[in-house]
Amino acid sequence: MSGQLVQATFYGGSFGNNNDDLGFTYNYAYQPSGAVASKTLVVESTNHYCCSPPGDKPLTASVAVDYTYDNQGALRTVQYPAMALGWNPLFTYTLDELERPTGLSYNVSNNNYTLVSNVTYNAANLIIGGSGVPSHTYNNMWQMLTAVSGLGDEHDVQLLAEPKQRADHVEHGWRHRRDDQLSI
Repeated sequence: MSGQLVQATFYGGSFGNNNDDLGFTYNYAYQPSGAVASKTLVVESTNHYCCSPPGDKPLTASVAVDYTYDNQGALRTVQYPAMALGWNPLFTYTLDELERPTGLSYNVSNNNYTLVSNVTYNAANLIIGGSGVPSHTYNNMWQMLTAVSGLGDEHDVQLLAEPKQRADHVEHGWRHRRDDQLSI
């Protein structure tokens, strides 16, 4: 497929006591529709070599992530590689009839865990709330007024976007509303 990035290589610099020079390469594979099917990260040490005879190949390691999509092109799953503990998580997105994400779960060693569920949207496709996401309120111009996490006051954000007085003043080229408040 022409016009799409298939590889990106960059130098990571020297790390550790051995001044290990690392190079990183991302390799991309695409589905016929143009969506990313997989992304592989290859890490190569330019100071360490492996294999027989000793020293003929740079030491490398790689990890790949695979993506699947539904027939409308919306992301459905992300499969991560097996990790040191031997499990490779599969993240699955749940979508509503408008292809908006309404849930996220993952499966590790045949155990399912739900991170986010029952996400709801308003007419402007802005998130109102759900399990695992903050609940939001908006004014009539779709500006967010509040984001309440449910984790306690220290995690809640309340934006008072409707000032009591509409007295504007200009300072340094910026327009400010005197009674606007932000409390975290």
